[in-house]
Amino acid sequence: MMGFGLGGVGMVLFWLLVIAVAILVIGRLSDRNDRYREPDKTPSQILKQRFAAGEISRREYRRRRHELMDHRV
Repeated sequence: MMGFGLGGVGMVLFWLLVIAVAILVIGRLSDRNDRYREPDKTPSQILKQRFAAGEISRREYRRRRHELMDHRV
């Protein structure tokens, strides 16, 4: 007699387990990369950083800061 019992079901369960483990591993690896990603900076923070680094003058910093303040919602 040909049996379709646990053999076929066992194989399906095995592959479902393999796929679930692969999804979990990929999910963990992507979470790990997100932890080391630098958080997004606000325009104000970027402006302060550029001023502190000497990329823009005090006059330019004040002008741009004033523009940012005018456009806040």
